[in-house]
Amino acid sequence: MSFIIEPKQLEYLKQFLKNNDPFLLELENYAKLNRIPIIDKFGAEFLKLFLMIKKPKKILEIGTAIGYSTIIIAQNTSNDAKIITLEKSKNNIPLAQENFKKSNTNTKIQLIEGDAIDSLDIIAETFDFIFLDADKEDYLTIFKKSIGKLNKDGIIFIDNLLWHGNVALKRITKKMKKSTLRVKEFNEYFMSNNEIIPNIYTIGDGIGIGIKK
Repeated sequence: MSFIIEPKQLEYLKQFLKNNDPFLLELENYAKLNRIPIIDKFGAEFLKLFLMIKKPKKILEIGTAIGYSTIIIAQNTSNDAKIITLEKSKNNIPLAQENFKKSNTNTKIQLIEGDAIDSLDIIAETFDFIFLDADKEDYLTIFKKSIGKLNKDGIIFIDNLLWHGNVALKRITKKMKKSTLRVKEFNEYFMSNNEIIPNIYTIGDGIGIGIKK
């Protein structure tokens, strides 16, 4: 596979990423060792940028994992911001809750356990900012359920829309085929959706940004 930005250039750019938080570095290492997917460093910096611009007070995260991105959101929003995060993995939930306590962000965060598709049906609140990073095969269903909960001028930030480059390949491994087809289906729906102003950026693993009309 050829790259728009070669790996050497990516390594060069990484030196400018200023993540000096030892606890976040610890979580990055834990995720790598245990093969837990988290937003990559460039995607995380892009997320921080949009949080600083938007300054959201009410945030919904769909897909907590170990709480890495949740903590980043908490650290880059005001003290009176409220974050609701949804997670179904019974293994990840206690890890995330412990990580919130260790990072002193737990007072801003409410974790709702269970499948996001079901949880979205019981959440009555609306949000200024939604971060979607859940099971790729559920992206379309989750997006359709969550977009109505996004306030006017609100931002939805979606990770993994290039899906490790697979969305642009003609030949896809059997293991990745189903999820890749779902992401491609989602991208087509997302980019043609009339409720938002959408775009997909070649940052990290592909970041989708939608601004609610």
